[in-house]
Amino acid sequence: MFLRILSVFILSFSIFSTGLLSLGDLPKDGIVYAQEEEETTKEETTPSVTLLSVMINNESAEITDGDKVIVKADDAVRLAGSAKPNSEVYVYFAEKELTTTAREDGYWFILFSITDMEEGQYAVRAGTEKLEEAEKILTLVLGNSDSLVDPLEEENNIIKIITETKTSYIVPIILVPLSFVLGWIIGTFTKKKIKRENSKKESKK
Repeated sequence: MFLRILSVFILSFSIFSTGLLSLGDLPKDGIVYAQEEEETTKEETTPSVTLLSVMINNESAEITDGDKVIVKADDAVRLAGSAKPNSEVYVYFAEKELTTTAREDGYWFILFSITDMEEGQYAVRAGTEKLEEAEKILTLVLGNSDSLVDPLEEENNIIKIITETKTSYIVPIILVPLSFVLGWIIGTFTKKKIKRENSKKESKK
């Protein structure tokens, strides 16, 4: 009898304590917290700088394949967008860094020309921070080349790739004549050894 009462008491206490824990863990306005969390996530994923329009030689540019704009040498390009009011906006492409200040309503624009650039595709990045925090907003396509030039690419990586390519050619060039010389030395040494053994056998006879 006592064991039954004790087991019922333990079971009731466990249910009661579990209810208290679950009620304590739940916020009073849990729905509001969930909405705030979703809003925070949206704010984090929203780019600091957005692109609104692209004009080439004072005419609206056609954007193809999502973000590509075809340009020619000496074209005048005008980019416009929105950012945090009164913030500094940095625009990067090729080896160029351009800056402007957003107006009080967040609107910004920047002008540049396509000069001293080889054929290729140039990623344009923009942001309110330096290059590492900038996001890709556009790709300028100059000519028919498929090579992509991204300002975020490190020169060290390019140098490393070139060095590895050169090494891959240098190694066989060195190994082939070296193996030939070693083979010739080993063959000569083996022939002399055979001659000595043969001469010893003949002398014994």
